[in-house]
Amino acid sequence: MYEKAPDNGAERGRNTTEDREENIMRLILSAGNARSFAIEAYRKARLRSYAEAEYLMKQADEAIDAAHVLQTEMITDELNGSASGITMLAVHAQDHTMNALTVIDLVREMILTMKEERDEANHTALRAGHVDRNADEADACRSC
Repeated sequence: MYEKAPDNGAERGRNTTEDREENIMRLILSAGNARSFAIEAYRKARLRSYAEAEYLMKQADEAIDAAHVLQTEMITDELNGSASGITMLAVHAQDHTMNALTVIDLVREMILTMKEERDEANHTALRAGHVDRNADEADACRSC
């Protein structure tokens, strides 16, 4: 479903324009995968498949971590004088990365909200059941 980023040529000691472009493409791929995992996690959470949603969010975290490693390598190369200037492709990669980070953060919050609403609805239903069965149980539930 999601593509694996290819091997990093810079790890083998090369730092050519081709390697930088490859790293940029790997960054786009990793960030895009992270965003896709997060969106899919949201869809699973809407179906109340929270275990699947959590698994997908872990996948999103792993993908964005890989993107961050690439981004850090590129910044380090730039600081060491290996920069080739700003390209539209590099700007596009940064856009994908920031977009993925935002989507991951928002999806995480939305899933949390869905779980809280579910828990509140369950608690309300339990409290209503106590009221119907026994006034003492209802009083005990009001304290929680």
